[in-house]
Amino acid sequence: MAAVFRIIVDMTLPDSTHLRQLQKDLWLWPKSRASLMVGAGFSLNAEPLPGVTKRFPIWSQLARSMFSELHPAQPGETAQEITARERRFSNANAVRIASEYEAAFDKHKLNDLIRSEIPDSDYRPGKLHHLLLQLPWADVFTTNQDTLLERTEVPGRAYQPVTKASELTTAFAPRIVKLHGSFPSETPFIMSEEDYRTYPRKFAPFVNSVQQSLLENSIVLLGFSGDDPNFLEWTGWIRDELGGHHAPIYLVGPLSLSNPERSLLMGRGVTPIDLSPAFYDVPTPHGIHEASIEWFLQNLEAARLPRPEKGPDFTRVSVSNSTTNLPLLEIGEVIPQPLDLAHLGQTALTSAEVEKIMARWQPNLWPCHPIPKGLTGIDRVLS
Repeated sequence: MAAVFRIIVDMTLPDSTHLRQLQKDLWLWPKSRASLMVGAGFSLNAEPLPGVTKRFPIWSQLARSMFSELHPAQPGETAQEITARERRFSNANAVRIASEYEAAFDKHKLNDLIRSEIPDSDYRPGKLHHLLLQLPWADVFTTNQDTLLERTEVPGRAYQPVTKASELTTAFAPRIVKLHGSFPSETPFIMSEEDYRTYPRKFAPFVNSVQQSLLENSIVLLGFSGDDPNFLEWTGWIRDELGGHHAPIYLVGPLSLSNPERSLLMGRGVTPIDLSPAFYDVPTPHGIHEASIEWFLQNLEAARLPRPEKGPDFTRVSVSNSTTNLPLLEIGEVIPQPLDLAHLGQTALTSAEVEKIMARWQPNLWPCHPIPKGLTGIDRVLS
């Protein structure tokens, strides 16, 4: 069954080779070799408190709020004037609008607008936040100012928040590193052209931490689009400083890339894992973004391997996405049925199943010697 599922996933997801490599990097023992960078799009998966209707904004919506203050509608405007103002908004990117807003008012007002537009305290971490942080990331970086990640509680795994560059020397990995400021008051919030221009100098420890992580680990960009200003700036700094001498950078999401868009990403040193082909004609009740990211995270969780000192896990079975029933891509072969070792000698198993058991146990308990014949229990199974 696992082999059939793998064929299905490989056929529907052209980037499955990259996903499989990421699975391996994430679950390397004793130290994961995969880090994570989270963008604004991931905050859309948060859960509102009762009665809350305001939603987390995307970049274009933040830009619209600033633009509306800079260029408010006037009474008695003609259709041509309205069209001209909309054209002006469409032709300006979000970072330029933020720069104009800061110049027209000041940095404090820009920070206040960001606080007012992002309803951090009205939301709690959602299901995808918990799925994300139960994975063993070497480190988590984020350009988000909200506190959803650090408020996500996952049993058995603790990420230490870092909101100031000075905290990098005392924080133990794994960490949640807030690269662009943090609510409620860790400013400046990085938004304008001047912020980005001076960032490598003013926040060199943060840039160095990301670069060091990329020398050691694959990095997953989640919650970013290909034209996200944060994505463009960070990947640009990485190219400038590291060139091609870094671990893989994966941009993950339902990207729906054209061939030129894919080529552009690859030219920038970014490997896309486009989830949209796997969801062609698959019902997604809550939208493709939520369903595809959940499926991606469940794929990573499905690759969890038993820790060597605990012995192999005989209870792993093939599972499907809870929302879409889309098969998951798994590493290694899964034993068809769970096995109760306490009753091993009383269970009639085939020789093929016993060989699977022996092969799975051997790397853990007999790393230097072949499995001895006459092992108690195994003879009874074979007889």
